[in-house]
Amino acid sequence: MHQIIRHCFILCFALLVACTSDTEQANRLYVETNALIKQAKAEQDIEKEITLLKQAKTNIETIINDYPNTDLAVQLSGRGGLLTGGVSVERIERRINRAEAAQIQAQKKANCLQQPNVDCVLEQAQIAVDKIWNVSEYLKKLPLRMIAEAQAIAGDKQAAKQIIQHALAAVEEIRNNESDKAKALSGIATAQVIAGDKQAAKQTIQRALAIIDKMRYESDKASALSKIATAQVIAGDKQAAKQTIQRALAIVDKMRYESDKASALSKIATAQAKMGDKQAAKQTIQRTFAAANKIKSETSKASALSKIATAQAKMGDKQATKQTIQRALAIAGKIKDEANKNWALSAIATAQAEAGDFTAALATANKIKRKSSKDLAFGGIVAAQAEAGDFKAALATADKIDREVPQAFANKAKALAKIALALAKMDKQDN
Repeated sequence: MHQIIRHCFILCFALLVACTSDTEQANRLYVETNALIKQAKAEQDIEKEITLLKQAKTNIETIINDYPNTDLAVQLSGRGGLLTGGVSVERIERRINRAEAAQIQAQKKANCLQQPNVDCVLEQAQIAVDKIWNVSEYLKKLPLRMIAEAQAIAGDKQAAKQIIQHALAAVEEIRNNESDKAKALSGIATAQVIAGDKQAAKQTIQRALAIIDKMRYESDKASALSKIATAQVIAGDKQAAKQTIQRALAIVDKMRYESDKASALSKIATAQAKMGDKQAAKQTIQRTFAAANKIKSETSKASALSKIATAQAKMGDKQATKQTIQRALAIAGKIKDEANKNWALSAIATAQAEAGDFTAALATANKIKRKSSKDLAFGGIVAAQAEAGDFKAALATADKIDREVPQAFANKAKALAKIALALAKMDKQDN
């Protein structure tokens, strides 16, 4: 009897030692797993991140399979993983899948940078659009219509028409901003013309025109009318475009503030330049200068001069553009408020890029401290680089727009869509 008791005691002790050893091993692996996951989260190299996560997954599987009787194994094999830390094979697998998808996209992005083409740039633009959160659905309107234009020019008119429908739906999300809605509709009308649907474009233009009288501010009306006039020209109705410009000019005469006048007139001049009416554009620019010279606010004056410079660049007057930019820079240097200075520098960087001075434009953009203003500057530079045919540089600049917020995703999508649009136009000319 004593012998049996002795054997039982030895067996129990052995089992206790084994259980203790299993628990220790499982705990050691679990601690190591948490460290691996933390390290993977901080890792910048995607390849290394994936390796760390796969090792973490292997550790969890080892705990479950090799030490099944431990508390850790029981908890880890249950649904949702541990209550503390939330570690489970399923969750780690999801992170691995996301990292591998990011790795594929990074490779595609690198390939696109080496050899830019419409398809790969449009794919990047669509990825940026898809990242815009649902609460900011209206932000998708501009990149979507630009994507549609690029698709239409590239020959995929059916896909373009589908994207246009998405853009129109996004416009319906715009609340309490009739000016924004009218401008968006004008852009969509342009895409519809390129997609071969002139009748739909005319209807969209009429929708935009119907909104004008609902706007509260004269400056918004004039700005929107400038956009509508450009759409009318592209739709082939130059006479209607001239009437729209005249309507915008008449509204400017009613404006009280010189800053509003200068802003509206610069946009009208740009529209006239796009219409091919350079003489009228020059006259409007002279009116813009007259208004800008009366502006007392240094911020508003620098911004107004930048817009004038952009209009001059659109007309091909490089010498006048440089002179205007120099004036804008001198005034911006006097601005003490940081936010206002950032805003002014953003407009100046865009003007410098339009003038073809990309080195100066990037230098100005890099002086901007506020991220949102810097993103706008980069977006303006991208558009000019793409228009100049420097697609690799344009893609590199677009990559500088890297904030993880809806507005930044929208800005990046717009920038990439502009590159795709320029590529599509170039391909069409070559063919």
